[in-house]
Amino acid sequence: MKEAKSLNSIDELNMPKNIRTYYKKRVESFGELVAYGRELAMHRFLKPFPATLVAALDEAGFIRHDLDNRTLRVIQLYCAVDEKRFYSFFFDPEVYETIKPVTDEQIGAILQVLDYVLGPAGRRAIVNCYGLEGTMMSYDRIADQLGLQREEVIHMLRHAIRKLRSATKCYYAGCYHPLPSLYGFFEPVQVEPGTIETLRLSVRCYNCLKRAGINTIADIINLSKDQWPQVRNLSRRDLEEIERAVRAVEGHEAFSILS
Repeated sequence: MKEAKSLNSIDELNMPKNIRTYYKKRVESFGELVAYGRELAMHRFLKPFPATLVAALDEAGFIRHDLDNRTLRVIQLYCAVDEKRFYSFFFDPEVYETIKPVTDEQIGAILQVLDYVLGPAGRRAIVNCYGLEGTMMSYDRIADQLGLQREEVIHMLRHAIRKLRSATKCYYAGCYHPLPSLYGFFEPVQVEPGTIETLRLSVRCYNCLKRAGINTIADIINLSKDQWPQVRNLSRRDLEEIERAVRAVEGHEAFSILS
């Protein structure tokens, strides 16, 4: 399979002139064009211009054929959860060309993460949509199984993806990202001592503290009781969670927010 750098000009691809002109105006490098085509191929988009690009890259040898459907579905889930981070999968030839089909062990690890982050309905919707336990199902079929309307299923899936995206930003899912790496398996998260990541707070608490510029345990301790109400979206229950987490840290057993 060819690397992106082997493409010297878009004119080398077998595409109509109007489509070549379209991409010349919108793509800064050939590497981005190839990465975009690979991503479209994974998602199997059928719009006229993308489909033409995928076909041209496929004919020129830039698209892989050896990945099974199960791996493609997990890749789609990666892109949905963390599109920015996983863009490197399509752009980096070393990663793209050495990716291996997903294993049952990796699928099992992903399901464990879904159990940890999502509720039963959200988990089932994700599993059925991306075929993690069998056949990939349409929105209509998932709606029939859950006894919901199609629009409700779409909303549920979007909410589940948002929860998974939020979980990738903190230590909430344990010592790895919510979706284990396909080529590393259980990506470790490097956590610096003294940061709020070590407290293993819920996604809600973690995000509220981050938005308020509170990044370390020292920041939490130094915040006066009068300042806590100014931290947006923290309920009494959240404050109790933060209080318990800090008290569990050696040397801060007497820490108090509410009392």
